[in-house]
Order: sequence, then C-alpha cells, then structure tokens
Amino acid sequence: MLRDEGLKSLWFKILGETVYRRLLLVERILEGGETDDDERTGRLSLLTMADLPRYAAFRPETDLEVVRQRLDRGECCFVMSIGDEIAHACWIVSKQPRIEYLRCEVDLASDVCLAYDVYTKPGFRGRGIAGARTRQMEPFLVRAGYRYLLSAIGAENYRSLYFNTAAGHEVVGVIGYYQFGPWRHYFCKVRAGSESTALLEPRRV
Repeated sequence: MLRDEGLKSLWFKILGETVYRRLLLVERILEGGETDDDERTGRLSLLTMADLPRYAAFRPETDLEVVRQRLDRGECCFVMSIGDEIAHACWIVSKQPRIEYLRCEVDLASDVCLAYDVYTKPGFRGRGIAGARTRQMEPFLVRAGYRYLLSAIGAENYRSLYFNTAAGHEVVGVIGYYQFGPWRHYFCKVRAGSESTALLEPRRV
C-alpha cells in the first residue's frame, strides 16, 4: 500500500483505524443524462432478486443476505451487464442512509439520493463503463424525483475522485469523526449554498 498509494494515504488509513475518519462529499446535479448505444460499455438494468446468482458471481465476497436486505428496504442497485455477466454496479439509497465507514446515519432531503458501493469488476475496468452507467442512470433518478446525487468518497481514493470530477461531480464538503476511546465526535463541513447537504447531520449508530 505504501508503494501504490503513498505515505499520506497510509497515514490516514492508520488514523482511520484509530482516532479519525473522514470522507469527501461529492455532488452531482441531475439534469437528465443520455443513453449510450455502445455495447462495449454494457446495458443498464436494476438488480432484482432473480439476479442474485449473477451478483454472487460478480461479487463473490458479498453476503447475499445483505443484498436481499438492501433490496427489501427499497434500495436500488443499477448494474451494467455485458452479455450475461455483471461488469459494474452502483447502489442508490435515499432518506436516511447509513454510511458504514463512518458508523453513522444521515438525513437527506426528498430530492437527494446517495450512491455507494460502486464497483467495477477488474477485467472490465478502463472501458468507460462507470461513466456510461452514470449517464444512463440519471434519467431514472430524475423521473423518480431526485435533483441531486451525493457520494461519500475517501480523500485518498484518487482514482474515484478523478472519475467523479471528470464526470461533472463537485466536492462540496467533508464528513467524519474524531474518536478517543468510547467518545466519538462527528463533524460535517459543507460549502455554503450546497442545497443537497442541507440536512446532513451525522448520527452515531
């Protein structure tokens, strides 16, 4: 990790396991998106219970019971398939999502949703599949009444930050906590005028 990500990233990973964690809040204003016809980037669909065997092949380390619970709660998973194989997936949640890394929940306005657990299978990386999913997913979100898409991304996850900023997303704040023993203090600092983050108040869970 020190060789691949550098000393700064290693330092913050150590802090994250001890006294300090934070994520950058990245916002996309939804405007409608577009449809891609390039078969190399795959076709978009929503994950259903019938797709669980395919999802297990896509993410063999994932507990399928957790996936079932997410779907039962009404969370959406947009998947990009090439042939019969899932190549990429992005989960979308609204209202009161839990941010697992920070061990907290936040409130979202009715027109805001949060993307999380975004993953591209290694053999399909570098093909622009994530960008195609973003564009194809956007009309679905707009029709569902959402105006903003938020993501919470590690500040040292440079690849994800590069993709998001290149795709038109913008860093609008930071959320995290300090911890000393059992005491934990959450903070959320957002840019003035960022409407999507108006209700963000992290709560320990």
